[in-house]
Amino acid sequence: MTSEAPLRGCPTCKTPVTKAQLGLRDYSRWLDGMLPGKVSASDVDFCLDQAQTGRLLIMEFKDGSQRLGVGQRLMFKALKQKGADIWVVWDRGDKGLLAGELDDTAQVRFTQEMTPAELAAKVKNWWYDGITP
Repeated sequence: MTSEAPLRGCPTCKTPVTKAQLGLRDYSRWLDGMLPGKVSASDVDFCLDQAQTGRLLIMEFKDGSQRLGVGQRLMFKALKQKGADIWVVWDRGDKGLLAGELDDTAQVRFTQEMTPAELAAKVKNWWYDGITP
């Protein structure tokens, strides 16, 4: 398993893990000790497959200035190498969203402030990019 602290509560609603019904999403309950070394599973917050163009958009949502964990960074780097577009979006509450795309080294080099409506428009533009009428 990873060296990161285990999930203690829902990142969205803050419900303590002890009170949440995580089911199979609680990987440690059923996967612990089955994979070698520090290999572990990870989840993806948002995945959109544009089959017509063969493109894949993955987004990871974070609160405030929360950073990507090492395991997430490694997973996203591998997905980026396979051609996926990976965006990280930080929800800063009343300050709005901050979004950036991971580069080939799994770093976010540039960010853009936006509203949820602007993020939706960005996703829409991504969806239609490359589709010929």
